[in-house]
Amino acid sequence: YDACLESFQPGLGRQTIEALFAPLEERLPGMIDDALARQQPPVEPKGPFALERQRELARSLMERIGFDFDHGRLDESAHPFCGGVPGDHRLTTRYRENEIVSALMGVLHETGHALYEAGLPRAW
Repeated sequence: YDACLESFQPGLGRQTIEALFAPLEERLPGMIDDALARQQPPVEPKGPFALERQRELARSLMERIGFDFDHGRLDESAHPFCGGVPGDHRLTTRYRENEIVSALMGVLHETGHALYEAGLPRAW
């Protein structure tokens, strides 16, 4: 581990890291439990959610955060993913009539990948 640290951050050894994180290791578990106890339970959206409306919402969200449909597309598959080449980004998600969150989270997550890749130099 020290060799990896030395390569990443010369002069920063395991002892320094352990000294930095020891107080956190003591305090965080209690803080996390306290924060969780104060939270309201999540409100799960209840379906059914029409598949066509989910598709429309997904596209709208993608456009609002900057996805350019002139240089990419959204399709459906068994599992969300993002791929493509510079200037052509292909994303997928899956829709379920009784559950909308996973489709939207998949779309937003994969759109993030596409936006990152769209910002890379074309020469790469």
